Amino acid sequence: LVFKNFDEFAVDGLVPLIEQNFNKSDAETATIRTLSSVANSCTLAVLWIAGEVFEQRILLFASLSLWIGFSSLSILLGSQSFMVFVAFRSLAAAFSAVFVVISPVILADLFQERALGFVFMALKGGEIISTNLSGIISSWIVTSGVPWQAGFMTPLLAIPTLFILFCMKGTLKNRARSSETRNLGRSIRDAFGLFTIKSFALFTAGNSLLSFHVRGYRFWFPTMILEAWRDAPKAFFGLSYTAIMSLVSGLKITGLVIGLPLWLWFAQSWRHGTGPFSGREGYGRAYPIVVCAGSWLTSFMYIVAFLMLEDNFIISAIALLLLSFGASGDAALSQLMLIMVVPSKSRAAALALNHLISGIFVTPSAQFLGIISDTVRGGSTSAHDKFRSYQLAMLVSTFFSVANSCCDLAIIKVFPGDCQKAEAKNREEEEEEDDEKSALLSESESPSESVSSLLEEIARSRAG
Repeated sequence: LVFKNFDEFAVDGLVPLIEQNFNKSDAETATIRTLSSVANSCTLAVLWIAGEVFEQRILLFASLSLWIGFSSLSILLGSQSFMVFVAFRSLAAAFSAVFVVISPVILADLFQERALGFVFMALKGGEIISTNLSGIISSWIVTSGVPWQAGFMTPLLAIPTLFILFCMKGTLKNRARSSETRNLGRSIRDAFGLFTIKSFALFTAGNSLLSFHVRGYRFWFPTMILEAWRDAPKAFFGLSYTAIMSLVSGLKITGLVIGLPLWLWFAQSWRHGTGPFSGREGYGRAYPIVVCAGSWLTSFMYIVAFLMLEDNFIISAIALLLLSFGASGDAALSQLMLIMVVPSKSRAAALALNHLISGIFVTPSAQFLGIISDTVRGGSTSAHDKFRSYQLAMLVSTFFSVANSCCDLAIIKVFPGDCQKAEAKNREEEEEEDDEKSALLSESESPSESVSSLLEEIARSRAG
């Protein structure tokens, strides 16, 4: 997942070089994201309906292998053709969607709530750190003259990880065995039943709104910084573009490293009545309250960072640090909360549906912001006009982050009840499985008992 994130967001920092290489406009370049989102959504639709029917181990290995293959082909065969490049990137995105959904489901089978929270935190932290490191490397490629294709070589680094997972295939298969036995009809019923879970519906709506903003932000913000640097280099204290991107990424990583363990520790202590809350009863709404607080902080800091980027870079940098700190609460807890409100047998379908809806919703995000910037800028090619157009587009995008914060506020009320319903459903399904196993054992014992009785009768007749 770390290498996947690194590869996916490399394209955001390399937008200027891609536009130059293929001679494309902002809106045309954004089709890389748009078509990748379409391919991603098609794959998630299949996983939502039928993902639990297939063996998880096979899905994991096949998707990882094909993602590595198509990502590599996009560079080998697509360097001279924009459409070939986009086509292979879209295919790679489709297969990456599979292991993005399957990986958390496998982890949820291996760990319980508190340990699972730490695992998800580490996983999310690695993904976000790789995203920011991708920005640093991309900015260096943009200004150093290194071929732009160098930014898309990271999937090859995932080959050793694939080998390690293959060596662990026995463990992965055993942990997922209960899901492999499910039939398509039951998967379809459970898939559509997810819409009745209020917390899940709010999670999905909020995630879609936030993803729309974040997708456009990650795609255009590096270019926005580049134009601000070209327009007013003195505002950045004479730093190079690579140094600025490194500083911005470093601030984001710092906020993340501080926020992830702090938010998770505070939320789990509050929920379970431990640590500073020792001696008190656990509080079922602790997780959503923590996520909501971080969400509102993040939305406000986005606005400050965009407005002050060129006028006062120090204030903008502090805002970037704080928005990363606030966003780390959602990063640490959101996936764990989603797992908790969904019955265990429907986790793959829930994650796939969540990604599917948000993926469809964010499909035009980069292109939408590109159209705004193109319209505001008109035919101007000056760095100042380009920066102002990107700034306005980013501020418009922040509306979606605020809307997500409103969804987080609503989740606080319904989260505890949905957790209880999911736990009750899990107990019912466990009892059904135990009854089925008992019935199968009874049926298997009956023939052997009949044979034993027959042999005893034959023995008695011979003795007589």
